[in-house]
Amino acid sequence: MQLRPLSVYDDRGKVEIPDIKPEKIILKADRMVANGRLEGVRHMVYVDPDIYGKSPDFYEVARAVGEINKGLDGERYLLVGPGRWGSSNPLLGVPVRYSELSNSGCLVEIGIPSKGMAPELSYGTHFFLDLDGDNILYLPVFDGVNNNVYNKEWFEKNKWETADHPAVRHYKGLFDVLLDGDSEIGVVIDRSL
Repeated sequence: MQLRPLSVYDDRGKVEIPDIKPEKIILKADRMVANGRLEGVRHMVYVDPDIYGKSPDFYEVARAVGEINKGLDGERYLLVGPGRWGSSNPLLGVPVRYSELSNSGCLVEIGIPSKGMAPELSYGTHFFLDLDGDNILYLPVFDGVNNNVYNKEWFEKNKWETADHPAVRHYKGLFDVLLDGDSEIGVVIDRSL
């Protein structure tokens, strides 16, 4: 049995989400959202769900994420990908080890039913206590569910750097994560727009 708190980062105070132009919203969620904010983030690492799983090189994807994580040592970044981060079953998500995402500041899990990615996400992954201890925010986004946004167009139209695997993209920009645990709304926004 695993026991997990429903809310973390409460000591960070109330986070209010302002009115945001829809084109600036990259990701938005409406469940299992705790209080927290991460502003002025300059890097986002994204695993493209259209490429992930097309070939059985799941562990190469995880190692590519780990290489970027190592290169961003000392700088918080956003990590976004399909399904459960750290899953022992790579069909359910990228099988990274904690050391391969430990420098991130916010971990986003996207449930994509059309891709066979389990929409019942792990709500904190298998690394929950590590995430909590390292103050890494967590956001589960459900593609195709009301009040959730997975702005795939943003990921396709913005410039990225390719990593050691074609499924892994590294975006540079200026991003904010705002998580309002009271309203259970969390957003990732592109501040450069």
